Amino acid sequence: MFGSLAAGIKSLFRGPGFFAALAALSALGQTDQQVYTDSLQNGWVNYSWATVDFAITSPVHSGAKSISVTSSNWQALYLHHTAQDSSSYTNLSFWISGGPSGGQSVQLQATRNGVAQPPITLSPLPANSWRQDSISLSSLGVASVSDFDGFWIQVQNSGLAPTLYVDDVTLVAGSAAILTNIPITINIDALSNRHPISPLIYGTAFADSATDLSNINFTLHRSGGNAETRYNWQLNAHNHAADYFFESLADSSATPGADADSFISESRSGGAEPMLTIPMIGWAPKLGPSRGKLASYSIAKYGAQTSQDPYLPDAGSGILVSNNTIITWNDPNDANFATNSDFQQPFLQHLTNSWGVSTNGGVRYYFMDNEHTLWHSTHRDVHPVGTTMAEIRDRMFDYAGTVKAIDPSAIVLGPEEWGWSGYFWSGFDQQWSGAHTNY
Repeated sequence: MFGSLAAGIKSLFRGPGFFAALAALSALGQTDQQVYTDSLQNGWVNYSWATVDFAITSPVHSGAKSISVTSSNWQALYLHHTAQDSSSYTNLSFWISGGPSGGQSVQLQATRNGVAQPPITLSPLPANSWRQDSISLSSLGVASVSDFDGFWIQVQNSGLAPTLYVDDVTLVAGSAAILTNIPITINIDALSNRHPISPLIYGTAFADSATDLSNINFTLHRSGGNAETRYNWQLNAHNHAADYFFESLADSSATPGADADSFISESRSGGAEPMLTIPMIGWAPKLGPSRGKLASYSIAKYGAQTSQDPYLPDAGSGILVSNNTIITWNDPNDANFATNSDFQQPFLQHLTNSWGVSTNGGVRYYFMDNEHTLWHSTHRDVHPVGTTMAEIRDRMFDYAGTVKAIDPSAIVLGPEEWGWSGYFWSGFDQQWSGAHTNY
């Protein structure tokens, strides 16, 4: 629906009707009307009953001249114009000064066909400085009328009042006022230039079931998360990293690649395209006897830690109880073994043998690992130093090249990150800034 609406709006703005309306608006458009700038402008004349001088050279707000107003017994500066339509204007703006003494009490009134409208009282005038007052025509009673013909600034004092000064008097044009009296018809053709929305924008990660994928109509299904960084396809096992005590845990089946195959099958059953993660960290989990659990931070080996797995009491958090220190001297081989892109090559071959290549029903999308700039935290047992941009660049070239060697038409995706910070700063940068809080 929204795509169709956008297409209709685009069609409208490309059409001749829009440009005709734009031309009409341009022709009818108004600019500010200058009333006084060094002299009276645009047909405005002096009707004052105070003593006024329109050519005072000091003080001035701008230009070379200003108006002085010397009043006795409520006299006023009164400026008059032949009756005009005010609908193009929103405000009357002027600069005013109380001269050396200041403090004068002043009111402003506009006129319609010579008849004064309700007054507006201004704040006491400033001494030896200028102040801009911008008063709406609606508050002056002359907004959108055809017979606006003048205004006066009247001193509310009996006897002789200190001289005041006025400069840069303007009727301010407003686009909203311009459009008020112009009928405009806009037609939106929601059926024009329609095209399908790409199905690739609807996706989720690790749906609970194929039914959920189908019910919500997800079209992409991603295998992601910290555990996917260390998936051993040969053993069908994951190391769950910081999510669960840095433990290497067997998946339910011992069949090589079974977890990935199950994910692909579930995705297809739910009508979604699978997106698989290819590990690049260079470590994979190993298992103990009978596919037993292994821990990266053995309490027996490294000492008492701040927390432990209740189901594997020897598995600790990797943080010492004694001084809250993060263990950085662990042996990554305790629960893992080193790998490289060669380890993933037979995994990709397994996938294409089982499901076909990407152009023939196989997996089309491969993510190049998961949240690299957090490896020094989520996978600190095997990658304690934050990743540099050069490291991830080189790993992506290496592992993506392995994917392309097996399935040239497959699409490789990355970098996949935890947030914008992961794209702005490397893992090394983020680790350094976290340790240097003054920066």
